Amino acid sequence: SFTFKDIPRQVGQAYVVTAQYANIEQIGTPLKLTAGIGPTLDLPVTLYEVSNAAADVQIPQLEMILDFPSASEVIVNQGMNFQNTGRTIFLSDQKAPNGDRLSVQAPLPTGALHVALDSRVQNFGIDSGAAPVVQSTAALFPGETRPVQFSFSLPFDKQLDLSQMMLYPAQSITIYVPDTSGLIVNDPNYAAAQPITLQDANNQNITYRAYQLAKPPIAAGTPLKFTVTSQAAMINNDAAIRRNALAVVLTLALILFTLVIGAVWRLNRADRAVQPVATDPTDALTQQIADLDDRHEAGRIAQAEYEAQRSALKARLATLLSKG
Repeated sequence: SFTFKDIPRQVGQAYVVTAQYANIEQIGTPLKLTAGIGPTLDLPVTLYEVSNAAADVQIPQLEMILDFPSASEVIVNQGMNFQNTGRTIFLSDQKAPNGDRLSVQAPLPTGALHVALDSRVQNFGIDSGAAPVVQSTAALFPGETRPVQFSFSLPFDKQLDLSQMMLYPAQSITIYVPDTSGLIVNDPNYAAAQPITLQDANNQNITYRAYQLAKPPIAAGTPLKFTVTSQAAMINNDAAIRRNALAVVLTLALILFTLVIGAVWRLNRADRAVQPVATDPTDALTQQIADLDDRHEAGRIAQAEYEAQRSALKARLATLLSKG
């Protein structure tokens, strides 16, 4: 228990306490100062232990968009979310070259080349060794869902046999193949799903056939596997259009990030009063948590959803504060 004196008070301002615990900066629940609250404001902070319990991590969603810029190459645009379902902060026992402990990781298929992260991805890097790995050194907090978007290329010769190791259970998996390519996912574990239409760099619509894993999840420590083959004898002559379709990686990133934060955004937009525009991203996150607490106290949000959203927002705020 700590007491902080002579803190400037401002009605409507949110206050929060952070603490360094288990070598990680952790953040409490922001509270808004209201009129008549009294001379003190109690600011609780939940401190989590750190563990290497990989069983608490899962991949609730994984999507791959395949493009074929030539008859000998496939570009894989991949997006996934990592989620901590446990009650401790997750960090593995493995270490990055700089000595920091690694958290979540995504090994890439054998032979993957030209690995690149989407420019908007945070808290991830690439180990470009003999077996490339997309990995993060940022601790994954309980209830946090962390998205990542990246691309890589693989050799292609009329058929693609992709095998990618999953370190954590993978739930919903969807593969997208250009309709004009003449290619299909030829695997009994994948069923045809609703196709999607995306725009390429020239704002031309590209339709993709969708194939969804029919028997989820894929267990931790086992590979994600599927085969792509030609529905006809050769890839058709639409190569020029498919080259432009590489730009769909940006659209996929928007889809994934929208899925992750969409529910919180809609709730905040429905109930939020007009607030001054925040110039600091930490102020915006603090305000979101305070507004979430208001809705919970008013009984407008279920306890389980409230706790999940609050943990995710707190984790994002802790990451921003640690960078500052």
